[in-house]
Amino acid sequence: MRHSGAVRLNVLMSAFDSFLLQVVEAVTDSADTLGVLLHGSYASGSCDSNSDVDLICITRSRQPRRISHHFINGREIGVFASSRPQISKSFHFDSGDNNNFVLYGFVRGRPVIDRNGDLADLIREANQIWQQGPPNPTPEFREKVAAGHQIIIGSLSRWTARATRSPQWREMVQLFSARLFNDCFYQYCRIHRLWSSAIWEMLTWTDPRYEEILKITRNYLSDPSLENRLQAIRQLAEATIIACDGNLEPISTSG
Repeated sequence: MRHSGAVRLNVLMSAFDSFLLQVVEAVTDSADTLGVLLHGSYASGSCDSNSDVDLICITRSRQPRRISHHFINGREIGVFASSRPQISKSFHFDSGDNNNFVLYGFVRGRPVIDRNGDLADLIREANQIWQQGPPNPTPEFREKVAAGHQIIIGSLSRWTARATRSPQWREMVQLFSARLFNDCFYQYCRIHRLWSSAIWEMLTWTDPRYEEILKITRNYLSDPSLENRLQAIRQLAEATIIACDGNLEPISTSG
């Protein structure tokens, strides 16, 4: 009898929960830890046997935030540790691409330990900020982004021509286009006032405001031809320019 994907995931998570408690004991200081949040692929359900474990720890001490990596039973454990006030402050950090991993972690994460209710309070605060949406870009920033994307659109034909010179040139244009697509992806989110995360996480999001960008991204990933990828860059650039000219109202974002 074959198990469904949901059953396999439940079995995996059940075994993982026992392992998770061992991990928390090994990588945290019980006297200093007020709460532990699981985020990343194990919290979202997109994990597999090779996934790493991502934890955020709320500490009593107000030392500078710490990021550490551990290996337990062959599995990588990533730990972000900081005090409640510092984590709250991190929710408002402007990363420039609307990708605030601490904020996203508390919106999509799964509580593991919450000794005094600090974790629950931070989750509520994070969700309120997430619902409000990112800051509205200034007119000057919109103008700068629109001008930059006009230049990108104008240069696409030159890159296409260069790609015909040799296989090496074509590969160079492929490499450059991948980096440019990534930049355009996050600029689109910035101008449209959409929270972002890692692209592979966002591909699972269902909010209709992400429909255009995720449709372009899925097409980009499904067809690796250079011509298709340059066209995807053009589509993102054009959509971003249109948004730069608009006056987007405050939004409520839920991925």
